[in-house]
Amino acid sequence: KSGFVLIDKETYLPIEKGKIDNRELEQFMLETEYEHLVLEMVASYGMAVGKSVFDTCVAVGRYSMIKRHVPYSLVYRMQVKMHLVGKTAVKDAQITQLLVNRFLTNEEIDRWGDYGKGTLKDKGMFHGFNNDIYQAYAVGVTWLDITNKGELDFEEITDKNKKEKRKKKWS
Repeated sequence: KSGFVLIDKETYLPIEKGKIDNRELEQFMLETEYEHLVLEMVASYGMAVGKSVFDTCVAVGRYSMIKRHVPYSLVYRMQVKMHLVGKTAVKDAQITQLLVNRFLTNEEIDRWGDYGKGTLKDKGMFHGFNNDIYQAYAVGVTWLDITNKGELDFEEITDKNKKEKRKKKWS
């Protein structure tokens, strides 16, 4: 299963979100229009990794190829932590709280609770979010922040970019 969030690039509001089976997510991606795909990429930082990490690598590869005409970017967890918090020694709960504090007013937090979820009758901005969805949202927010400021430092990987890089090498 994978967490995902479709984000409005202007308002940063979540349009659609969920944690669904990888095959279902692939189908969702095929049926949904989006301008750019942002994927969290794994890194081991010298530590031993297990099967789930390799499964994630396979999933990232599959997702990146679903719509070949749509550009995609890979964002590493450390980039998210450094961008949002300014340090790498950060737990998921801290990132979640930072997102809630950033996007909700004090009144909304009082109304919808510490995680901004609200209730079935009074849904908050983060209604239906779980840890994986919050972290997927953090990846998207990080990418949007940096690209909206014109400070693109994430390597965009598209066939077009690869061809342009090859041309520059030989020019």
